[in-house]
Amino acid sequence: HSKKDASKSIFSINGDVLDIKDESHSVHTINSIGMDEKNNFEIVFLQDNSYRQEIIKKAIFENLILLIIIAIITASVINYGSNIILNDLDESNIKLKKSQDRLKILNKNLQLEVEKEIKLKLKKELEANEKERISLHQSKLASMGEMIGNIAHQWRQPLTELSLVLINMELYFERSKMTKEKFQIKVKEANEQISFMSKTIDDFRNFFSSGKKKEVYSISYVIDQVKNLTNASLSNNNIALKYKIDTDYKLNGYPNEVAQAFLNIINNARDKFINEKNTNSLINIHAFIENSKKYITIEDNAGGIIVEPIEKVFEPYYSTKHAKRGTGIGLYMTKSIIEKNNNAKLSVHNSKDGAVFTIVF
Repeated sequence: HSKKDASKSIFSINGDVLDIKDESHSVHTINSIGMDEKNNFEIVFLQDNSYRQEIIKKAIFENLILLIIIAIITASVINYGSNIILNDLDESNIKLKKSQDRLKILNKNLQLEVEKEIKLKLKKELEANEKERISLHQSKLASMGEMIGNIAHQWRQPLTELSLVLINMELYFERSKMTKEKFQIKVKEANEQISFMSKTIDDFRNFFSSGKKKEVYSISYVIDQVKNLTNASLSNNNIALKYKIDTDYKLNGYPNEVAQAFLNIINNARDKFINEKNTNSLINIHAFIENSKKYITIEDNAGGIIVEPIEKVFEPYYSTKHAKRGTGIGLYMTKSIIEKNNNAKLSVHNSKDGAVFTIVF
């Protein structure tokens, strides 16, 4: 029989006291019933827990060791990784600095190249502008030569008429037949020829006027100007000039320049007629509007332009004429005048009879 004092963990067995103060044992109790109430008893078992505690302590120790090892490994890995990262950062910084140095060199070289290209471009533009200026000057000189020739043609007939008037006046005077009425008639005839010659000079002077200011003008004005300037030259070479104006449209630009472009084209056709010795030579000028665009064509029957590609005739210093007659700048400057200065488009093609120059405003 035993009695337990739970508060002090003291057990009494047959008068002997067993004091258990540690947790190395577990207490288990079995209540039993005797023959009567006085004989009821309890069976107490004590279970030794030391083995289990040793296992737990060992497991805790092993886990602690494992945690320490893991911590050491983790620290080593972190340290190793940090070193690698730092090394990579150092290498990246070194590479970045090298790249920056190379970039600075490239930028410097690029700046030098850009400055070199700009200087070269400016030099080429200056050379091109100088060539353009020389070409324009040569074109004006050539045009002036043409105009002087045209003036000579225009003046030939009135000078002949004026000469005949003077001869008649001299004959009337020598034969004492010079009356006041006849004198007045001959003076009037002479004044008419002189007025015609003066008008010719005015036409050419206006054509070469240095003033360059945009103005609104009609296409018929330019055609009349061209007709007046070329009439004698073409007539003396048996070349007919015809023109047709479907619509007398208005333009805003430089009429004298447009007239000069027309003259260059007409003079080229005239020279081709003279060189080929064509008969029934004809130049047609046609002005019209189509699809809201303003057109003018200058067509001849001189046999066409034998050049491949045909647009080559607009290149500077290209000429199909003999060296003594052509400078090669006529059609080049014509295209420049039409397209750059007057915002139009000049093209050329061959028809079955000759060349057709088309200007679209």
